[in-house]
Amino acid sequence: PAVPADLQRVLEEVEQYVSLGFIDDAKEALREVSARHPGHPAIQAQLAQLGLDLTEEPEAGGAPAEESLEDSLGGLGADAADLVSEPAAEAAPDLSAGDSGLDLSDELGELFGAQAAVEEAPDAGGSTDLGDAGLADIFKEFKKGVDKQLGKEDYDTRYNLGIAYKEMGLLDEAIAEFQLAAKDEARLLECSSMLGICFMEKGMPKLAVKWFEKGLQAPGRNEEEYAGLRYDLAMAYEADGEMKKALSLFTDLYGQDANFRDVAAKVRELRGAVG
Repeated sequence: PAVPADLQRVLEEVEQYVSLGFIDDAKEALREVSARHPGHPAIQAQLAQLGLDLTEEPEAGGAPAEESLEDSLGGLGADAADLVSEPAAEAAPDLSAGDSGLDLSDELGELFGAQAAVEEAPDAGGSTDLGDAGLADIFKEFKKGVDKQLGKEDYDTRYNLGIAYKEMGLLDEAIAEFQLAAKDEARLLECSSMLGICFMEKGMPKLAVKWFEKGLQAPGRNEEEYAGLRYDLAMAYEADGEMKKALSLFTDLYGQDANFRDVAAKVRELRGAVG
């Protein structure tokens, strides 16, 4: 039988959950969709392919696994990231040589230049020596050099690499770097913010919610930073259809500062939606 559109979307989401180590979320999503499409062969095939058993009890405290830098290149977007929220936007990527002794500025400059050449090439009637395949080769060599010289615990450089990748539209690679850098408590809020934004751009608001909530657990930050993250969390709730939770957060923000971003408009909008 044909796979309904809502089921197909959930199956794709489940694959992303599993790739990131959110096994309990994958099982929960499959349980929910199984109630709507009981016994559908596509669900059974997905369970078999991923080795999941819905009869098993969920494990407590599931954490996202580190995503390999050798995963797919993702889409090569032309626009820089305009959606970076205030806490994360304060830190611009600085890829000069630090404690690691590795200077990535020149290599990243070449990568940015190669991407621009591909994106600016005419669709027809012209040619370029560097196509998508050539760009992939340059990026593969760049990552190979990074992995050889850069330790996983060089959190500052990992974070800055994540920013650079995101600006290039390489969301999967950016996510991998931010997940590594998030192990540094001093970077937890910024990394959680960026991870939430990346997952929102990938159309995965449930994962965005998890990271925004994790960022709010970061200690010792100022109220403005927490407020920015709560706003992003409310937006993720809204995107996930959790209108009451979104309205509650927007209302709290409005109570603290009625002029904060567009919270007044969001409160009015969601009050109408919730009824």
